[in-house]
Amino acid sequence: MTNSQPENPEDQALLDFLAAQRAAVLSIVAGLDEQAWHQPVVPSGWTPAGLVDHLGGAEWHWFQGVVTGAKPEPAPGDEDLPPYDATSARAPMRYWR
Repeated sequence: MTNSQPENPEDQALLDFLAAQRAAVLSIVAGLDEQAWHQPVVPSGWTPAGLVDHLGGAEWHWFQGVVTGAKPEPAPGDEDLPPYDATSARAPMRYWR
């Protein structure tokens, strides 16, 4: 990569897709007040805040660990959590704090 633009067109397409997905999510939650942000909206109990937190963690994992092949560092604010282990029964708890 040079400057901040990928040299590979496939990399740019992936970044463009990611930007579009982020924009779609943010447009859905834009304007929510604090109560709505934390109000469960589906039977599973997920809140808009929980969903956005989950998406951020998943993005962090996939781009830092899978795409780059590096051992992912904890996301900002997650430094004290145990390392993510997808085989652990506690894996979902990473997002339900």
